Amino acid sequence: MAEIADGGGDGGKHGKKGRAKKGNPRIDMTPMVDLAFLLLTFFVLTSNLNKAKTLEMAVPKDKTDDVKTMEVDDDLANTFLIDGNKDGIIYYYHGKLTPDSTELFELKLDPGAKLSIRKTIKEQNGKIQEKMKVIRDTYRSGKFNQDQYSKIKGFVTEATLPNPKGDPEAIANLKKENLTECVSRLDADLQKGEMSDTTYRRVSAVIRGDDQAPFFIVKWGGDATYGEVINIIDELKIGDASKYALTKISRVELEALSGKTGRKYPELNEPAPADPADGGTK
Repeated sequence: MAEIADGGGDGGKHGKKGRAKKGNPRIDMTPMVDLAFLLLTFFVLTSNLNKAKTLEMAVPKDKTDDVKTMEVDDDLANTFLIDGNKDGIIYYYHGKLTPDSTELFELKLDPGAKLSIRKTIKEQNGKIQEKMKVIRDTYRSGKFNQDQYSKIKGFVTEATLPNPKGDPEAIANLKKENLTECVSRLDADLQKGEMSDTTYRRVSAVIRGDDQAPFFIVKWGGDATYGEVINIIDELKIGDASKYALTKISRVELEALSGKTGRKYPELNEPAPADPADGGTK
């Protein structure tokens, strides 16, 4: 609100009416400050704060006597080797690499490359991608009918089947719990006619975690950079591959790379670690 202070104008001692003095305006800022605080409070309470986005990465624990190492089935293992070469080539092999093996395929992130990273992941993880497409389309459609229910329940049942090579008791119990929980959630969503967020995340985790799904290992050495490792992980995420781990390139792999590329890696100048199995070094 504005006020004007009047300086008077009585005409002086002779009673004559003189020129009126102009007052100085004064603005009361109190209502404006109150309004500013009200608007500030409104926007703070109604706005969404940005959540920090993190990238989850699975890395192996340090090997100790009380830590059991996980054995990866050679038929499911897929390894990417990053050495930081100037051409941006990433090397890949499936299964187990032996010292005399030359089965190292050159890959690039360039979609036009003959064997790109994304295409290779799809070749190995195609079944999981197809199942995830059905689940993702069902979730996004906002509808959940009997046909979709039967398909997704079948996916979950298949993902929780006993491993042909046998399951430890803890794994077997976990599979039963996953199956029971997912089916219970799917039953509830079928009644509502829509797949919930919780069901989507839970079912997706079980499908991607199928013990028959391929396992990807990202290994680095030489002049490899952090960005190159992250690029591979991004491609794995795009390809619905959640079973992966990060570790350094082994000596056998570096020797195979050196034989293929002709590069001399600094790590090969270090003494080979002792192998307790044969009492010598490799």
